[in-house]
Amino acid sequence: MKNRGNHDIFPSPSSNISQQKYSSPHSSSSSSSSSSSSSSSSSSSSSSSPGRCCTPLNGILLFILFLFIHFMIDDFYLTSPQEHSSITKMELESYAKTLHSAQQYLRGNPSSFSSSSSSSSSSSSSFISTPTLDIDLDFASKSAEARAAADALALLASSASVPNANLPPPLSPPPPPLSPLSPPNQQTNSQPNSSPNSPPNSPPTNKKKNIAIGMAKDISETQLVVFIATLRAHAPSSTTDIVLFMNKLSPRASEIFTKFTATPIMFDENDLLPSSQPTSALMASFHPSTYRWPMIQEYFRQNGNLYDKVLLADVRDMAFQSDPFEIVDEPGLYVFNGVESMTIGEDGWNGGWVKDCFGEKVFQEVYHSPIVCSGVSIGSSKIVYEYVDQMADTMVTPEFSKCERNGVDQGVHNVLLHTGRVDRGVVRTFDQRTGPVANMQAHVMDLKGDFSVVNKRGELVSIMHQYDRYETLTHELFKRHVYWDMNQESDGEGECKGYTVKLNVEAFKGRCDLSHEGPAAKVEDCCVMCNAWRKKGCRGFTHMHNGCWLKTCSDVSEDQMLSVADATGGWLNS
Repeated sequence: MKNRGNHDIFPSPSSNISQQKYSSPHSSSSSSSSSSSSSSSSSSSSSSSPGRCCTPLNGILLFILFLFIHFMIDDFYLTSPQEHSSITKMELESYAKTLHSAQQYLRGNPSSFSSSSSSSSSSSSSFISTPTLDIDLDFASKSAEARAAADALALLASSASVPNANLPPPLSPPPPPLSPLSPPNQQTNSQPNSSPNSPPNSPPTNKKKNIAIGMAKDISETQLVVFIATLRAHAPSSTTDIVLFMNKLSPRASEIFTKFTATPIMFDENDLLPSSQPTSALMASFHPSTYRWPMIQEYFRQNGNLYDKVLLADVRDMAFQSDPFEIVDEPGLYVFNGVESMTIGEDGWNGGWVKDCFGEKVFQEVYHSPIVCSGVSIGSSKIVYEYVDQMADTMVTPEFSKCERNGVDQGVHNVLLHTGRVDRGVVRTFDQRTGPVANMQAHVMDLKGDFSVVNKRGELVSIMHQYDRYETLTHELFKRHVYWDMNQESDGEGECKGYTVKLNVEAFKGRCDLSHEGPAAKVEDCCVMCNAWRKKGCRGFTHMHNGCWLKTCSDVSEDQMLSVADATGGWLNS
């Protein structure tokens, strides 16, 4: 297990919390400074008014008074929020009288020290109902402890009429400035979730948080908001961090991260690993599904001590129906079958990844084993970190580059699980019929009329992975969670002049197919192709997956369109 600490390459979303945690509201330096300040104030007062402040009796009274305030403050800081809320009105009045005496004494009216103790309860009640204390700046500057007492009493006074109020800790130091490498929208446990679609946050606690982490290179804004919004609907920011690796951040994407209190970590494909590592340059040529593993490994080396449960997620095609961390009911690595109609050896893709990277012997060893999906795993942090180390260490080698390609990490994943390289005693494997995760390419789950997804027991699954295999479900998720106009329509220009172009739609699903042509890197390529096929009847197209689906019709209606991320529909105006 690699050493995991707090460093500064990938700062955590909760890094401000951890720094505040070890920052005392009264550090030794500030205390000494306050003492010297008080001392200097006393001496200046004594020189200007010796008859008031320099008598032995007054000095003793002043010393006793400050001892009392000091111990009262210590008692307040050592009191839990629940105990704060149970302070009685009588105690509050006593604190108020004591502070009032201190104010009068330091302002030059020592006789009030004795007379204030006999003040009526009605005057105390009036004081309690005031949300802030009447303390002038001169008094507040006399002593850090008196200022702390003022803040403490203000909090008590403002909440005295609220039973069982949970008071925030007083005098919390301001958060330290963010470092240049810090994510732009870091939040702390005490900040409210800004999303109107998210549940309210729980009160701040010292309990470790959970984390969902994943690669989001070149993700569309619609896919990004579905992942983050559906997770936030069930896992508030007070309990769960969402950390995604991004290679670019549009204004809309930045808005999504802010709105739902999630953290982007920006990366450059040409600078994925420290240059001292022999494979740092090589990693730039790897597929994101491969190089995400050493990036996740590095993040947890620096921030792993902050987390309790960890979700390793494919971001582009994942949505949530409940809190996924409730799946983890005991320590372990929880993994989920993919396609179950064939084994690793029977499937050309999965078998090829294993054979090319591990050789014939290992391929035969896992030939009859089920395919386990590498796109979603969850578990207790320590065990997940060990698994991530094995995944990353296997792939970050010059030898691995000979077999590296898109999807090959699933071959590594299955070899680690089925050959015992990950301790079998900590692995819990779920099938598609009864498990809490639907890998929807397996087509085992059921899609209900209300667009909920259930397993064969009729149980709502927590995670819908590969939801984009079902276009009607994708359309519904976009309709529910995309809060801007994603289907902008415009008149075509340039090569597309004479066409109407509409973003993020499949306008002709299952209708008037003519031909599939490609490659087509951009929408304009489809306009050129449809123009070339005009004599064969082309009047519209869908641009999707770098290809053009040419159509013989141009009649479109909103009720026939499906919202599909990164698809574009085009049709002739006449």
